[in-house]
Amino acid sequence: MLAVVNGPANDNAKEVRPSSLINARGTAEKAPSTAQAKREWGLTAADAARLEHEGAYIQVSQLTVPQ
Repeated sequence: MLAVVNGPANDNAKEVRPSSLINARGTAEKAPSTAQAKREWGLTAADAARLEHEGAYIQVSQLTVPQ
């Protein structure tokens, strides 16, 4: 699931890799159209289509990565 971070993140957040454990606080939001997701977030066509198919993303207000 796509997580869009718009709030503070601790220094470890730059170390996030696929399958990393994270702590995120936010809200689930309705996914935008494929065109809007590509424009706003620079997603590839495939990733934007996947997001639209999933129907939702997480709007993250706070992100921490455990050490």
